[in-house]
Amino acid sequence: RPPEQIVQDLFDEGVDYAVIGSWANSWGEPYREAVVELVNQVRLNGTLVKVIEPDVDCRVEVYQLGRQQDSISNGDLEYWEAREGMVVPVDWNPVLISGDGDRAFLQPARIDRETWVGFHVYEDGIADVGAGATHAGMRQRIAFPRHEILLEVMPGINTESLGETPLGPAVHFLDRQSGHSVVLGFSDELEEEKVTTADTGSSVVVRRPAPLHQWSEHRFDLTEYWRETGWPLPDELTVLVVLSAHSDYPGYYTFHVARVETVQP
Repeated sequence: RPPEQIVQDLFDEGVDYAVIGSWANSWGEPYREAVVELVNQVRLNGTLVKVIEPDVDCRVEVYQLGRQQDSISNGDLEYWEAREGMVVPVDWNPVLISGDGDRAFLQPARIDRETWVGFHVYEDGIADVGAGATHAGMRQRIAFPRHEILLEVMPGINTESLGETPLGPAVHFLDRQSGHSVVLGFSDELEEEKVTTADTGSSVVVRRPAPLHQWSEHRFDLTEYWRETGWPLPDELTVLVVLSAHSDYPGYYTFHVARVETVQP
């Protein structure tokens, strides 16, 4: 049965919780694609409530089911796991793109009970084939958030634009079916919010005033910006938190994020 139908059957049977064991990451072909999609459907239609033994290979994730949850899973970055040779937040997939002399990586940090992720990029200034920019990020597929999103960020550089592509620290909300996107960036050179629309009309960049090398909080109503463009609201999005540097601007850059979570009313 299709993964969507399996989750629908869980609803019809009155199942309140779904439990995903770490074995779900171990399936090979021809089952891997179906298992990955089933896990995605559980996460889209559930809220992560607990991770049992998060620091070991045999951890277990517990989700409370509810149709198309209006939330970003593990948005407070409380839970982490070892995957693909690195430590990443549970329910987030790493996005690392770099050339031969570049470096891109994620790094967890914790002080007392506060946990955050650091995005680190070193761009060597050489334009490699297929990698004109270096990116360190993480992404998650979510239901379109109808409520505000709360972000706690510490940018190390300002968000700039090179053509239609935002560079520096940014949070992208991407509708992969239509190609539309709203991008939130940060700058200490602004006194008020600045909104620009790409010439193609396919993306909107919202830049907020934010200090560099200091934490700041931002509430972001994605629905407001999406509707102002006249685009129909999609059912699902990909949220991508990323730090990007172009080969025209070599150097070492950082972006720290402590929260990307939906504010429930």
